[in-house]
Amino acid sequence: MIGSVSGGRVAAALAALALAAPLAGCTNRESPRARPPSDSGPPVPAVRGSDGVQRVTLEVDDRLRYRPAVVLAAVGRIEISLHNTGRTPHDLAFATLPVGVRNVESGATTTATFTVTRPGSYPFACDYHERLGMTGRLVVR
Repeated sequence: MIGSVSGGRVAAALAALALAAPLAGCTNRESPRARPPSDSGPPVPAVRGSDGVQRVTLEVDDRLRYRPAVVLAAVGRIEISLHNTGRTPHDLAFATLPVGVRNVESGATTTATFTVTRPGSYPFACDYHERLGMTGRLVVR
């Protein structure tokens, strides 16, 4: 009888660990890994629509990178859509602009439209995974 009680506790502890393990990687408290920032790829221009709004869609997944990571745009209205093809939630937060895309779950797309009035380089990052190199830049000319 003692063996079955101990075995049951061990099984319960192992089950709890198995459930907790996937959740451990979903915070920004994770130890940094030796991964370069993702904003070093080729820049992709936002496409101006007939309404004058410049649009771009960034894809994210479980590789913790924005694709594209560098977006080119002109001063004016910009629309950024964040499409999550992975299982891990992501967001997009600008360090110097009062706009962002919050908590995009698996399979979802969320869009933010805003106006940039001055040329410059505007860094953005995933609040959850910035320490793991999930960063990007909006370059406005």
